[in-house]
Amino acid sequence: MKKILGIAAIILFFLILLALLIVKLFFGHSSTPTNTTKDPFASIPLPTVTIQNDTPEHTISTCYTWYVDIYSHDTVTIDDIMKRPELADCFTQSFLNTWEERRTSVEADPVLLTQDYQDSWKTTPASTRIIGQSVRSEDVEVTIGAGTAQIQVIAHLVREGNLWKIDSVGPAS
Repeated sequence: MKKILGIAAIILFFLILLALLIVKLFFGHSSTPTNTTKDPFASIPLPTVTIQNDTPEHTISTCYTWYVDIYSHDTVTIDDIMKRPELADCFTQSFLNTWEERRTSVEADPVLLTQDYQDSWKTTPASTRIIGQSVRSEDVEVTIGAGTAQIQVIAHLVREGNLWKIDSVGPAS
């Protein structure tokens, strides 16, 4: 009888361990975040854009797609944008260091060179036309949007190692 009780106790012990393991696996995730830093983008459905900057065209396409989507949200501030890691994938440190100065000098967004957002920018992908190039830099005319909402800018890209990044943006002639 003692052997049966001992075996039953051992089996019960292992069943309790198994039950705790199952509960931990399926219900162990806390609904309360452990990080108390507020993410300004938590309620904004951001695109899952992988920045491709292996060519100037990929850099323009992925960076402008990402940036226009971020810019389209009224609740996003310039400070919020400056916290995004994608910024460092798209723009040179020189561009980022002078971001606020550029924004103030043109009295508009330093990437789009405008103050107003147009819906067609999201539905019409950025198109590119190379207007000047060298081994380590390229000037690209970027067209965003369609119809009366269309804008054009000139993006100057530089090569940093194997990656291309936007170093400046100016008005199209």
